[in-house]
Amino acid sequence: MEDLKKIACRFAIEGEIKEITPLGNGLINDTYKVTTIGDTPDYVLQRINNAIFTDVELLQNNIEAATRHIRRKLEEAGEKDIDRKVLRFVSLKDSSKT
Repeated sequence: MEDLKKIACRFAIEGEIKEITPLGNGLINDTYKVTTIGDTPDYVLQRINNAIFTDVELLQNNIEAATRHIRRKLEEAGEKDIDRKVLRFVSLKDSSKT
């Protein structure tokens, strides 16, 4: 799990990581819950199986495009608590600082 913590720390997450635990029983990808200390958000970290999804960049771009579309529609509809209804991607930290 220490390797997962090193990976999670490369992202611009809020708070300090308390623990990382498996989330569900995926057949294709590996998914983990990243729990933070205090009242900062928790996160989901997912490893894409690149033997199945051979063009991970294309897959990620499609997921992000669909997510932006859904988020925009929810915002236009005046929905509340949108972050609980649609994904929010977390960027990598500035690579010059890692």
